Amino acid sequence: MNVLSTPTIYLHIGCEKTGSTYLQNYLITNRERLLSEGFLYFDQFESWNLLSYLECKRGDAAFRNSTHGRDWFEAFCQSIRDFRGDIIISQENFWAGECLYLEEFKEIFSDYQFVVIVYIRNQVEWLESWYQETIKQVAGFDKRFAEWELPLEYVDYSKRLMMWKELFDNRVVIRLFDRETLFGGDICSDFLKVIGYQADTALLRLPDTRSSNRRLSLRTLEVMRNLNCVFSGHTRDELF
Repeated sequence: MNVLSTPTIYLHIGCEKTGSTYLQNYLITNRERLLSEGFLYFDQFESWNLLSYLECKRGDAAFRNSTHGRDWFEAFCQSIRDFRGDIIISQENFWAGECLYLEEFKEIFSDYQFVVIVYIRNQVEWLESWYQETIKQVAGFDKRFAEWELPLEYVDYSKRLMMWKELFDNRVVIRLFDRETLFGGDICSDFLKVIGYQADTALLRLPDTRSSNRRLSLRTLEVMRNLNCVFSGHTRDELF
């Protein structure tokens, strides 16, 4: 960021199933180098606290009303003020709820420029990925895809994007989560391009991917679905 320019707060809001966790691991892995290049990245704990504080319905209202919560929010805002550069906040759960609760945050930093970054995915691929995740994470869930009550409200992109555009004056960058369209073929390279990171990206380290979500084969998915009502989630996971 040019020292004379208006600082920018980049809000990465997801959506789910578009590599957000991998991107966040990448950003925290390279946090110190990002700092040296003028970008302050807040980790998942901090971004979740921000969500909980601003949107009491999703978080715990007691946090906002407590001395601890108010002190945390004041310190969080002050850390933004103290940093001479741009801010990165990444929280995919921003996409899942209403965006109006961010109006308070936007008003506090009215002297900053806001840019909202959202990655969307082909809806069929998104639903398939969500179904796989449900099979893997929810013990007792054994519905076939055709029997599943699809969360279609999550893939009504036009409605959700309109809300964000209205609140942030159309300063919303929409990217398609697809290797063919992402800059560099991956979300990390693409995100750095969007925020204007100009240093040598070869110096940045890739995060550990051993805990990343694995795409299941159809056969494995069917076996896991049938085991869901037989074993607990922990016992079942040991089989794979």
